[in-house]
Amino acid sequence: MASISILLFTSKILKDGTHPVFLRITKDRVRKYFSMGYSASKNQWLDDDEIGGKFSGDVPHFKNKNKALIKQYWRAEEIISEFEADGKDWTMNDFQDKFQEVKPKDVFEYFDAKIAQMNEIGKIGNSYVYRDTKRVLLRFHNEKSLQFGQIDFRFLTRLEHFLLKNGFKETSISLHFRTLRALLNSTIKEKLCKPEYYPFKVYQISKLDHSTQKRALPKAQIDKIFDVEPDPESKQLLSKHMFMFSFFNMGMNFHDMAQLCWTDIVGERINYKRTKTGKLFSIKILPPVQEILEFYREHNANSSYVFPILDETYTTLEKRRQRITSGLRTFNKHLKIFAKQAGLEGKLTSYVSRHSWATILKRMGVSTTVISEGLGHTSEKTTQVYLDSFENETLDKVNLGLLS
Repeated sequence: MASISILLFTSKILKDGTHPVFLRITKDRVRKYFSMGYSASKNQWLDDDEIGGKFSGDVPHFKNKNKALIKQYWRAEEIISEFEADGKDWTMNDFQDKFQEVKPKDVFEYFDAKIAQMNEIGKIGNSYVYRDTKRVLLRFHNEKSLQFGQIDFRFLTRLEHFLLKNGFKETSISLHFRTLRALLNSTIKEKLCKPEYYPFKVYQISKLDHSTQKRALPKAQIDKIFDVEPDPESKQLLSKHMFMFSFFNMGMNFHDMAQLCWTDIVGERINYKRTKTGKLFSIKILPPVQEILEFYREHNANSSYVFPILDETYTTLEKRRQRITSGLRTFNKHLKIFAKQAGLEGKLTSYVSRHSWATILKRMGVSTTVISEGLGHTSEKTTQVYLDSFENETLDKVNLGLLS
């Protein structure tokens, strides 16, 4: 059992001659002290049977200060009760993490907390997505504070109309709304927002995804891109190789290809973790992929990375992010050239190989339980859930069908 007490720490004397007020937690004969941000002299402190101690009546604003102490006491007791109800063998560090957790008061504060958290764990790209969505909300709401409960169906509908009016494309709007939805899901899990206030049960983001299907190309058009022969001495060859590499590796995205290392190539498989979702993939190496790997083993042999996008001079996450972003712009620029050379209509971007992979397999009669149309018609998250639920042998067999 643990005990809680508010006490005047008389062993420590501050510069003004007073003593600090602490919350003391005792568990298994171990004590931990948490400052309450107050101090008092001995004659300003009274014993209290309920919480341990409190300010006497001659302390300025003593009623408000005592209310604050009681609030912190009951908060500590609630945390310990939750630990015990869960059957958790908690430690003082567990209590400290929970007790000193500063909960954001509104949506914008929560965005800032999420962005900081992503930067700390190296998810720089995701942090930029959240930052951009926050900026859009600030522009629309035009106030410094936004309460969680204010985001309802009407709010989202007005936001959608505002963005359309200001020239945002539906794909961009969809990205901002999915980011906001992810944020609100987190607030519910952390009990900052009540589930009944969740607006995405009514508002459907899928209505904004009409343009996604147009990203997929049939196999015959993919083959035309493969037939394009860029100058072998130019950077266009790298772009062609990366497009093919993506297509034959289940639509691996550019960021993951750029960060792929030779240590990720193990025997006849490519093992990597997707940057965006953290999901692990293990893909059997097909002959076209093997040819590309052999080319870069010869032409990029001195680097730990497979493709010559990054090297060891990019020592920070921010530098790597900037270099990958620059490389992606060049990649998409080259894809436009390939589309023109192949006589294709429509926009050719880095996403095309990903969406085409899913759609072509779907048209080959592959079950939606193996590969959903998520890359072309629903959220990427849903597609990853489907992919991750299957054994590698099943996916390898399906992927081999791309060679026919």
